[in-house]
Amino acid sequence: MDENSNNTPLDGTIVKENNQVNIAGEEAIAEVEKKKTKGNKGLMVIIFILFFAVIAMGTYIFIKEGYFTEKNPTNTIEEEEEKKEEETVKEPELVKFQGEYLTTEIPQGWSIKEFKNGEESDMVTEGVQYSGLTKFEISHESKNIFRLEILDGVGSVGCSQIVLFKDSPEDFEEKQNQQNEEIGIQANVLDYTDTKYSEISLFGTELRRVETKVFYDTDRSTNTFEAQCESNWLVLKGLEEVSPVPLFNVWISQDASEEELTALDSILGSLDFAK
Repeated sequence: MDENSNNTPLDGTIVKENNQVNIAGEEAIAEVEKKKTKGNKGLMVIIFILFFAVIAMGTYIFIKEGYFTEKNPTNTIEEEEEKKEEETVKEPELVKFQGEYLTTEIPQGWSIKEFKNGEESDMVTEGVQYSGLTKFEISHESKNIFRLEILDGVGSVGCSQIVLFKDSPEDFEEKQNQQNEEIGIQANVLDYTDTKYSEISLFGTELRRVETKVFYDTDRSTNTFEAQCESNWLVLKGLEEVSPVPLFNVWISQDASEEELTALDSILGSLDFAK
């Protein structure tokens, strides 16, 4: 066997050198793989950053352009004019009414007419001379909506009509029926406990209107409401200042619309005595 100058076998040297080469190669490969892995991670981070940047930019553009906000519809000139006309109808201009006995402000298209000394009154005592306001009418355009006139020489026996509201006394119907039994009368009951009504203050008297029927509280000393027995027969003591009697009859047109009835309530509530 051949030997080198140091008497070391050549095969051992070759193996050792080969091992060193292999180790170096593996380390180089590992280093490359490590750098490659780091490069891939860095690339993924950059991709994610760009991705979120694109989303953020897109969101900003959509918000700026108003795609995520509700846009108010743009009205045309005709629509704006129609809207103004509707507002004008809802809030009509008020005009001053100045009569001999009464005064108030009424919507345009409405009118009030006064009657005095019993003229054109049907429910008065014949041959009696009356002085002062005995009747007035409220009209809308050419339609008569409301009429109030004095009652004199009329009366009633018992309570032929019992009117119930939610705040009527608990024993109100029972007491009225007991009185009716004594004189042999059977009453008709109007139950308004769950019915909508409007309240009107007319010359100091608190009224309730249910459609075209009007009622007043016959006993103001309590917190309950005790309606009169005859629909639309009212005692208006406040009107005695200008009228000869305090008892009146009310008439409201069956053809009056809901809007007209609402306007009527407002007119009645604003009536005052002429100065």
